[in-house]
Amino acid sequence: MSDYRPVPEADENTFRELVHYAFSPEDGPFEDASSDSEPTIGDHRGLYDDHITAVCRHYDLPVELRASVIAAGGIGGVASDPAQRREGHVQELLAESLAEYRDRDWRLAFLWPFDVGFYTNMGWATTSKLATWEITPDDLDGMAATDAGNGRFERLSADDWPRLEPVQRADHDTALAVRRSEGWWREFVFDRYDKTPYVYGWVVDGDVRGYLAYTIQGGDDGRTLVVREQAAIDTAARCQLFRFCRDHDSQVNQIKFYTPAEAVTGDGFDPHLYLDDPGACDATVTAGAMARLVDVEADLPAIGGTTATTTRFDLVVTDPLADWNDGRFQVTVGDDGIEQSIRASDEYQSAQIPTAHLGIGPLSQVVIGARSADELAHSGEITGDDEAITALGDCFQPTQPMMRENF
Repeated sequence: MSDYRPVPEADENTFRELVHYAFSPEDGPFEDASSDSEPTIGDHRGLYDDHITAVCRHYDLPVELRASVIAAGGIGGVASDPAQRREGHVQELLAESLAEYRDRDWRLAFLWPFDVGFYTNMGWATTSKLATWEITPDDLDGMAATDAGNGRFERLSADDWPRLEPVQRADHDTALAVRRSEGWWREFVFDRYDKTPYVYGWVVDGDVRGYLAYTIQGGDDGRTLVVREQAAIDTAARCQLFRFCRDHDSQVNQIKFYTPAEAVTGDGFDPHLYLDDPGACDATVTAGAMARLVDVEADLPAIGGTTATTTRFDLVVTDPLADWNDGRFQVTVGDDGIEQSIRASDEYQSAQIPTAHLGIGPLSQVVIGARSADELAHSGEITGDDEAITALGDCFQPTQPMMRENF
């Protein structure tokens, strides 16, 4: 059994070397560099044999879900020793991370997958889908404001983050919106370790009404303005943001930006509705972040949900990574959703209790609202008694969640 523990300062260089090899191997061998280019947010963890075999970062990610702020964690920078791959080190690292999250009373564990299938097998499930849009500056005419009106654009610095927060909170008011700390604003919006973006705000009477953080990628043979984050108070402000992008036509060939996938079908801000030529903008839909419950017994009552037609049902859960989640749970429902979720003993008799069977991934999707219980039952990912499936769906209605933070 390996030893899981915080990475000491003496091993920080090895930590960065493994992460570099995992995410930037095309840059060549890692060279010891200033830690100024590394994020300071996040706790470094390592799996040790006689040396480090796998590493990751843990982020504190409180999220808004079902009218509450839920304690959650994000796992990033997962990397393993290339000389010891396919030996189960990453799986063990993830299992130990979940045990730590359980001790911290963190209810959900998020990550961005390098391979959806790999993390699905570990019990994670997709929270939402992401639409990536690419368009030429000229084709933005239909989305862009015609002039500046009574506002102006202002270059913003990290000290301006309090001016942006109300805009971000208003525009990104969805399930799984992260309650950002000041440090998160500074390091992940204004000063990203991989490439520092430009940040400009649309300002009217001294108030920021919209903003965008972007980078410009490519060379003289073709550049793309990549909008990493945008937020606007209203449509007028958003059109100003697209005017700002369009007016880079002398510098860039393409504009790239991101929206929730629902925008492709017209639910939310749909670029197609504003373009003079809707066919000029292509959207590619991909899987977004993944999530999973940490501790079923504690998490279901903590997240709560709403009342159900059935006040007692059982869940039989399978979990390939966390044995404390692998088994039967006796669920009691009250006026404010699930009140208790008790791990059943081996002697428990359940013949008369409506029961649903499902994996930890599908259960996590129901709880965060990514998919409905009925949808999962139709696809065969939930089986069992209709009464229990209906009750689970009653407790956790769909929410159209969106994890926007890329860590």
